[in-house]
Parts: sequence; structure tokens; C-alpha cells
Amino acid sequence: MHELAQLLVKKDKRLVVVIVGQMRSAHETIPLLRQHLLDHCRHIILVQCPASESHMAADLYGTDFVDGWDPSSVPFAIKYAWPVFGNSGVAVRKEKLSFYFQLCRQFRVAKKFGSLLNAKTDMALKWRPDLFLFESIAVDESGFDQALHLPPCDNHGGYNDQCAIGNWAIMGRYLQRMTALRKYLESGGSLHPESFLKWSMRGQKIKRMRICCALNRGDGKFAGVKCSRIAGDIKDKVTLASFKKHGVAVCDQTNAVNTKDQSSLKFKRLAGVIWQRIVSLLFIQTK
Repeated sequence: MHELAQLLVKKDKRLVVVIVGQMRSAHETIPLLRQHLLDHCRHIILVQCPASESHMAADLYGTDFVDGWDPSSVPFAIKYAWPVFGNSGVAVRKEKLSFYFQLCRQFRVAKKFGSLLNAKTDMALKWRPDLFLFESIAVDESGFDQALHLPPCDNHGGYNDQCAIGNWAIMGRYLQRMTALRKYLESGGSLHPESFLKWSMRGQKIKRMRICCALNRGDGKFAGVKCSRIAGDIKDKVTLASFKKHGVAVCDQTNAVNTKDQSSLKFKRLAGVIWQRIVSLLFIQTK
């Protein structure tokens, strides 16, 4: 593993930092991102955020490349998408909105600023404004330019979508995966961010970077990190030790599901797939 900043300098690459989402605790997270990465390599910062936060984003990140914009509506197919069983109510409705609006924002930033970038010489880092970086990022130098580098934990059965590194050509596909959403719904896929990311990046070479980061909930509180092999996570001893050192809780979800629950899940899965194929016929992307 090599430090990302050093590798970028060695290969004479510019880092394009793509910040997507609400500013929330960005004032707490950007100093650490600069300290552990940005101060040590050539870079530019692109921001896509809510319209009401555009001035704040420009000040915080010191960039002219800020797009303040809000998606206008949610398609029928998203409002009534699977899951339709179990965790229903306000929480799931909010998760569906978050899922869709994140895809809209990522698609928007790629279209808005894509012409400024070079697919051959630029490397891109997609980053959440509320992601707290504790230490330097390290990546595998072998095939560095051709892989999508993702965190080892918080995969939830798919791919962690909090951050990613890749050349601009790869990240263009990552950021514009909205275009694959209808086919994903037609296949019966559920509105689960990590599952959709894994499905949409199939065929792409994936590598795991060494990164110690956690969602900053404010007031010095961080979201716990989930690391379980059955969920597709990589149990890297160095990374796990770093989480422990910085006081970030790590949860290993290995509880077995009993036979009765497995039968119930199979039924829900089948019914969900059928329902998803129906609503996918009505999917029209929001402009």
C-alpha cells in the first residue's frame, strides 16, 4: 500500500475532489481532508449541494466550482419501490428520497463539470461532506489507474458508497449510474444504495483502499462502522486498529438467521422482485 497523495505526485496526477451532499458538518471535516490529503497533491474541488448552501460551500472549500441545485420531484417508481414489507413508514420513505436524490446530485455534478476534466490524467475522489478522515488514505499502486478503489467496510452486502477513488473515466460511470437505475429496477433490485452500486459497477475492477473514516454526526460523535465478512467487508487489521484508536465503534454482524426467518425472507424477496418489475415500467427520471 502507498499513500494516495504520494502516489498522485509520483504519477503526476491531479486529484479531482467531488463533494456531493448537504454541508452539515463540512466545517469540521474539511480541515482533516486537507491535512491528510489535499495539502500534499495537486487538486481541484467540485461541489454539488443544496441551492441554499452554495455560498457556504464556496467559502468552506475555497472553490469557484459550486453547483447549488435541488432535485424537483420523485418518480412514482421510487415512491412505491420495494421494500414494501417490513420497515415501512416515515423512515423508509426518507431513505428512498435520500437514495434517489443522491443519485440525481451525483449525475448532475458529472454533467455540470465533466468538460473541465481529463479522462486520462485526472484521478477523482468522490466524498461526502460529513465524512471525517482520521488518517492518510493508502491504495495499491498495481493497477492504480484502472481500478475503482473503495473502503473495506460498511459494504452492507454491496459496495460502500460513501467515497470512492478512480480515474475520471471510471468515476464518470460511478457518478452517472442513475442512467442504469431503470434496468436495475427491472431486474428486481431493491432501493438499497450499496446493492445498486455493486450492480451498476459489475465488470469493473475493484480494489480496497486503506482508509479510516466515519460519518461525523456532530458534537464529536461518529457513526459506528460495520465490518463483517458475510456482508462483503474486508477485515484489514491495520484499518480495524485505526478505528479503535480513534474511538470509532466497529460492529461485526454475524448473527445467523433461523429457518423460519429465511423462509419469510425468500417470500419477501420473490414478491419484491415481482413488484419492482411492475413499478419499473413507470419509471421516468426527474430532470
